[in-house]
Amino acid sequence: MVGLDRGRVSARWFRDGLRRSPREHAELDPPVSKAGDGDVGADLAALSARGLMMLSAAAHDELRARGVIRTSNATGDYAENLFAKAFGWQLERNSNAGFDALHDGTRFQVKCRRITPRNPSRQLGEFGNLEKARFDILAAVLFQSDFSILRAALVPFDVVRLRSTIVLDRSRFYLRDPIWDEPGVHDVTADLKRVEETL
Repeated sequence: MVGLDRGRVSARWFRDGLRRSPREHAELDPPVSKAGDGDVGADLAALSARGLMMLSAAAHDELRARGVIRTSNATGDYAENLFAKAFGWQLERNSNAGFDALHDGTRFQVKCRRITPRNPSRQLGEFGNLEKARFDILAAVLFQSDFSILRAALVPFDVVRLRSTIVLDRSRFYLRDPIWDEPGVHDVTADLKRVEETL
């Protein structure tokens, strides 16, 4: 594959099937700025399946190079990165199934959900063996469909346990608005949004 000039790969380059180089497209396309993050500006419908896969892979590689993500779960990694930078947490190794970050002896489990028109659910996945209390605080964030932050909270374990629903021996937790009114829950939406602006 032709080497990518990160940040300047255009949709047209993928659509043309690599017939033009990134250097040639740099002369045709204006540089992409963060000001246009809300409008991708690429006609994705015009891309082939292979072109979309290449675009996705290039974006994933760039996020990894920036240290924003570290696994194939880009959304979850992004959430972990936001919390770690906002509060100075030390992220655990990926193999740690009990919690994702540690700070001053407190164990944090990070969960997120991207809300879309097709799937507006606020379920933050499922917890196995919740009774073992493998974390102290749930760090939870809801993303809008464009990955902007909708709401975020730090939720004590006891609230998670009490508000979870048991389905087939697994616990499901929904980050609905009333959760923010529970005792001990802290709204950290503003904290994460400050970090979001720097990434």
